[in-house]
Amino acid sequence: MSRKYWFPLSFVLLLTLLLPGCGGGTVKPNSPNPPSNPAPTVTSITPNSGTINGATAVTITGTGFLAGATVSLGGTTATAVTLVSSTSITATTAAHAAGAVNVMITNTDAQSATLAGGYTYSTTNPAPTVTSITPNSGTINGATAVTIRGTGFLAGATVKLGGTSATGVTVVNSTTIAATTPAHAAGATSVVVTNTDAKSGTLNNGYTFTGPPPPNPAPTVTSITPNSGTTNGGTAVTIAGTGFLTGATVKMGGNSATVLAVVNSTLITATAPAHTAGAVDVVVTNTDTKTGTLTSGYTYTTAPNPAPTVTSINPTTGVTTGGTTVTITGTGFLAGASVSFGGTAATGVALVNSTTISASTPAHAAGAVNVVVTNTDAKSGTLTNGYTYTTPTGTIALSTVVSGLSSPVGLERPPGDNRFFIIEQRGTIRILQNGALLPGNFLDLQSIVNFDGQEQGLLGIAFHPNYATNHKFYVNYTQDEGNRETHISEFQTMASDPNTADPNSERVLLVVNQPFPNHKGGQLVFGPDGFLYIGLGDGGSGGDPLGNGQNTSTFLGKMLRINVDPPFATGKEYGIPADNPFVVTGGLPEIFAYGLRNPWRFSFEPVTNRLFVADVGQDSWEEIDILQKGGNFGWNVMEGMHCFPPGTATCDMTNKVLPIFEYSHADGIAVIGGYVYKGSAIPSLANKYIFADLTGKIWSLTEAPANTWTRANLLDTGLTFTSFGKDAVGELYLVDYNGLIRKLVLQ
Repeated sequence: MSRKYWFPLSFVLLLTLLLPGCGGGTVKPNSPNPPSNPAPTVTSITPNSGTINGATAVTITGTGFLAGATVSLGGTTATAVTLVSSTSITATTAAHAAGAVNVMITNTDAQSATLAGGYTYSTTNPAPTVTSITPNSGTINGATAVTIRGTGFLAGATVKLGGTSATGVTVVNSTTIAATTPAHAAGATSVVVTNTDAKSGTLNNGYTFTGPPPPNPAPTVTSITPNSGTTNGGTAVTIAGTGFLTGATVKMGGNSATVLAVVNSTLITATAPAHTAGAVDVVVTNTDTKTGTLTSGYTYTTAPNPAPTVTSINPTTGVTTGGTTVTITGTGFLAGASVSFGGTAATGVALVNSTTISASTPAHAAGAVNVVVTNTDAKSGTLTNGYTYTTPTGTIALSTVVSGLSSPVGLERPPGDNRFFIIEQRGTIRILQNGALLPGNFLDLQSIVNFDGQEQGLLGIAFHPNYATNHKFYVNYTQDEGNRETHISEFQTMASDPNTADPNSERVLLVVNQPFPNHKGGQLVFGPDGFLYIGLGDGGSGGDPLGNGQNTSTFLGKMLRINVDPPFATGKEYGIPADNPFVVTGGLPEIFAYGLRNPWRFSFEPVTNRLFVADVGQDSWEEIDILQKGGNFGWNVMEGMHCFPPGTATCDMTNKVLPIFEYSHADGIAVIGGYVYKGSAIPSLANKYIFADLTGKIWSLTEAPANTWTRANLLDTGLTFTSFGKDAVGELYLVDYNGLIRKLVLQ
């Protein structure tokens, strides 16, 4: 059956995935030639002389130096070349015969510059001089970082202070050395730098070793707030005093406090341990074993803790996406207290003390909500309407994530994995990780896949629920080696490389004969029940001439459900779920639902586990279904909610499941199924089903009231969408057949 449409040729070439009888191609823009860099210049070298043995640290100045530039003196390559900036390079001279030589810088683009006679090799180096050391004093324990300045320092020079070798010696250049002082007796000492030619320079009494600091005084404890709490412990307390050292411990009545933090030398926060009733001493012990005591400073009571109160929160507003850091104040907060906003638990909850809690707000719908603090004894305090969620402002748009793909038709992610796997219809799978395409292919099946530029090729991938441990995944591809077929196959990832599949690991689960080259379906999805769902089209041509949609003795025009794990059914490479609808009532036992024309893309909604299916129509209607086990979705008796073929006055609608939504070809030509939005970046889309059309339109479906669905326009892009993807936090991506992955964003 022909379609009465006209499109520009450039657009028709991109409609090949779901509409039969077209072809496609790729156009790549030309890239401009990058501008060339100017040649470098060399203006000076410091020092400008050194021994014929080389090893002199030099600094070269000029302009236009590039990363990777090389340095030569008299034609001999310098070592340890470091680009400091475009005007400065440091290096170490190589050995060379005596005399003046040219200094040459050569950039990576082969352009060079020369300082004629810029450096002179002499037969002997002058002795180094030492003019200063900074700092000029430190403790007898050593380990003080110092900088030594002077002249004539050579690479490999050593440093001694009072005759003891320094450590960590680094010759920065011929005038600067960095080092770490050794341990030494107290007093002034000479600083000696000795070059590799045994010549040395001395700064007499240049550095003074000082004795150890006086011992720390014992800490004092002056107060504890609050000064009482229940025998169960768990009360957050603040201890004040003097001389508290990092690592100090606190005991109350001989029992160690927990959640201890030394805020500074006068303040410690902690959580009181359990203890019998009565007044107890509060003891702070420093790491040097010195202690301070507040006698009978804290009283354990048998009375229960009072309920907490919540008096304020700062800030009082934040966006619906959550993630706002807030400070909650009140009284009676206990260690382990939880916080909720409008009934949703906050994250990052930290008890600062009994009157202060910090937390991060969760995502929530817009509006004022109660802030509730609940202690570990289940007592709670509430700040009514204390926090207001506001809706982020912005416009829904698409952001390009990556380009350069070849006819992409799918975007999937393994469970618990942040990598995206991109299906290219030609027979390859690429990996998108951290926003960048990894080099090479994860899997290349081009030698066996019959990509015809239309609806055949590599069409789907799904990862085993235990992929992280068993490394198994499943693909749907078409093959034509005398017989046109759909193959459902299992592969495994290479044990040595998680980014490469083993092409020799194929296990064919299912082969389905295909009478025509179109309407292949192609999606594979593991359901919440752990079974593999397989969407297959009616086999093609137009109008389902073989009646496959209504025939339960063929896989075509069906949603199949199988178990990929053993035990397998007799004579099969998979198991049959016992509750499949046709296991005992006739029909193929693999069938889960039937009466589908071309279920191109489908997905499960989290929590409800509803299966949303976008079924591509024939000439008039596109439809969205919520699949039911054993359901008959009408094709080819019906197209959408209408009798088929068009013009048929009546048809048998008995026991047919109607779509939740349909749209005519006045709005599009091929529906692209998506997901129920569960992300947080675009709050206005929360819990709405997002889908698209091949022509580039993006819509949402809202269910209100139950079982009543309303469509809203989101974007009309003019792009050629083939599929959706979803990341770990529920944000949505669209696959553009022109070689791009795009993300749905709020800007």
